[in-house]
Order: sequence, then structure tokens, then C-alpha cells
Amino acid sequence: MAPHGKDGKHAGRDDEVILADTGMDDGFSQPRTFGAPLYMGDRISNYMDALKAEGIDPARVTKILVTHKHADHTDHLKSFPNAKVFLSPEEADAMKLAGENIVRCPFSDGPYHEFERSQIVAPPLDMSADF
Repeated sequence: MAPHGKDGKHAGRDDEVILADTGMDDGFSQPRTFGAPLYMGDRISNYMDALKAEGIDPARVTKILVTHKHADHTDHLKSFPNAKVFLSPEEADAMKLAGENIVRCPFSDGPYHEFERSQIVAPPLDMSADF
């Protein structure tokens, strides 16, 4: 899977492209000092440029799995006009997300590995709750 690291991952199928998180916008400010509470390492590349380099057109992205609401995971949600966004109801509320493309996952599909609850969003891909 690529691109990945601090800026998300993607999985492809014949009929859809699925992203896990969307990375942070170029305007996101972060501490540049190693050992700082929010130090995230050096940016490898711009997220959207990295997708383009992988041959992924944002309009082809059909699903985005949001792991959590932090900006370094969600800043580019706005860049994918055709994607359904899957996230917990708590995260959707905290981010004030609404609309037909927002899918609130109830995590009703039972345990998955070490997670007590999970939600199947595109078999065999799972989105697991860590709370």
C-alpha cells in the first residue's frame, strides 16, 4: 500500500479506491523539534501529490476510513468529492460532519482481533474501534 507513513494508506479494487485517513494539508503547522509533544517527523511529500504519483485520481476514491479526527488524518477529506466517509458517530459529531456521504459506523459486526467491536465496510476490509 502506498502512499503511507504519516499521510494515510490506500487499498484498490477493480471498482473502487479506499483510503485510510487523508493526511494533513500543507498549511498544517507542526513543531519541528525532535522530542516535542507533537513532533511527527519530516513530511515526505504532499499527500495529494503522492496520490497523483500513484496514479490515483481523487474523483475515483469511493470510501475513506477515518481512524480518528486529528487534522493529520482528516485535513484532505474535502479533496474527495465522490467518497463516502466512514467514521464513528462520536468522531462525526466532534468534527460536525453531516451529509449523504457521511457514514456513521455503529461497530456492530463483533470482535476483530484485539478489538471488541468492528464494522465491515467493504469485505474483506474492516474498520475496528479501539475504544
